[in-house]
Formats: sequence, C-alpha cells, structure tokens
Amino acid sequence: MLYRPLWVVGSGYTLGVVGERFRVEVRGGARAFEVAARRTYCVVLDGEGSLSSSAIGLARKYGVPLVLVNGLDVEGFTWISHGKSVEPLIYQVQAHLNVREHFSRIFLEALREGFRGKLQVELEGGLSEVRSAISRVIAERWGSSSKAKAEYARTLLAAICWAALYRAGLNPDVGFLHDKLCFDLACEFEHIVVLEALKAPDLEGAELRRAVAKLVDSSLQATIQRATLSSRPHSLLWHVNAQARSLASTLRSGLFSYKPFREG
Repeated sequence: MLYRPLWVVGSGYTLGVVGERFRVEVRGGARAFEVAARRTYCVVLDGEGSLSSSAIGLARKYGVPLVLVNGLDVEGFTWISHGKSVEPLIYQVQAHLNVREHFSRIFLEALREGFRGKLQVELEGGLSEVRSAISRVIAERWGSSSKAKAEYARTLLAAICWAALYRAGLNPDVGFLHDKLCFDLACEFEHIVVLEALKAPDLEGAELRRAVAKLVDSSLQATIQRATLSSRPHSLLWHVNAQARSLASTLRSGLFSYKPFREG
C-alpha cells in the first residue's frame, strides 16, 4: 500500500520527531503538524530549515527517502541497507552504456505524446525544441506567470519520481534523456501534473510554491485509468511507483521492452 508524500515548503521549518512520527514546525506561528513515518512515502524539503538527527534516524529506520528541492533540481539521501540487492543498479549501468539512445527516445516520445494529447499541438524535434514549444503554448494560453508554476510543478514531480526510483533499486541521479533519471520518469506524467498546477493563484515566493505543491499532491492522489483494457484505476502516485518498478524489471531482464505510462 502506498502512502502520501510529506511536503515541507518554505523557510524557517524544523523537521523533528515525536515517537514514531515526523513533526514539522514552521517559524512564524503556523501550526505544527505530525505524520506517522510508516505512512510516509517520502519527505520533500524546499527552503531553508533544520533537520534533527532523530528525524534522519526515523527516516532511515523506515526507509523513507529525503528529497531536497534545489531551485529547479532535486537531490536525495539514500539509506544503504545490508540485504538490498544491487542487481538493478548493475543493469542500469549496462543500459546507460549500451542503449542510452533507446531509452532517451522512449521518454522523449512519452513527453511529446502526453502534451500533444492535452494541448492539441504538434511537438517535433529534440528535448530542447519540445520543451520550448510546450512552454510557448502554456504561456500563450495561461499567461506569463505560468512558467514559474509549470517549472516548479515539474521539479516537485521529479522529486516524487526520485523517491519511486530509489525504492525500486535504481539510481535516480543517472538518466538517459536527462542528466537524472527522475526527470526522465517525470516525462510520463508531466502533462497531468503540470497542467493541473497552472490552476494555482498568481502568488510569489513561498506562497506560490506551497500553492503549487498542494495541487501537485492533489494530482498524485487523483485516481487515473491507464490506457490498457486490463488496467484498474489507481492513484497517480501508484502509477509512478509502478512505472519505476517496471523500469527496474525491464533493465534487469535485458529485453528493453519498457512501456511508458499512457492515460486512458
């Protein structure tokens, strides 16, 4: 069973522990809140704050990835476990050396197809051309403020993908199409998450980031049907996790028959 990410967005936070629960306190009078560690999928941190050694220890105990948002990039902490297989990592390295272009094409086409269906536009060329075209259409239809919302939503989605890939035994920091695999996997879901995040009000700074994070979380919890006859509806977070496991399984098999997510 999958649980929810813990989002900590804004400056002046403290991530501590009460028993077996994470406790978040924010400077400035905002009410503190607690979340059970065993029900936490990952912790996404954005902004200046502090983490107690107890919080790090609790995350390690339950294998909860800590993912830091750094501008429009993400960085994560991994917990090395003695019994954890390194086999998926070995096959990931082999694929990166030998069939990188194959997987690059898969993720690029997933990005094209997702936005082509939602925006009803043709998207041609390589990654930079496709992203420029998507940004241009979004700016024309949602206004100039949409760029910051879209970029931040994409970054938060990549943070979730980082956690999913790590849980699947892969290295989220070594990609095929992008420098990091978490941004590759995010290509399959950007058209859902980013376009939903454009509904955020026109705010600035931490208030905008929190508004976008709330919409990203809502997208991840929404029930989505995959475009296969035998598929059952699941939350988008479930699909992200399933795709990470599928990618690990595909790399392990050596068949390279990975099927990206397509919405039904």
